[in-house]
Amino acid sequence: MELMYAEIIDNFVIMCYRLRVRDDVFKYHYQAVGIGHIETIVIADDCVDAKTAYETLLFNEPED
Repeated sequence: MELMYAEIIDNFVIMCYRLRVRDDVFKYHYQAVGIGHIETIVIADDCVDAKTAYETLLFNEPED
């Protein structure tokens, strides 16, 4: 697993890791880690797709 980038947004550390699936195939693991919990984790074909999917999930979560 290789860290592709990390940034801090609203007290969360946002990270995108590259994971080797096979010799020449990679998936990208995108997550937000905050104090005391981990938000939704997304795996996609690249960091941009992973971030877009994560943001879509984040803004479309049902409210209590």
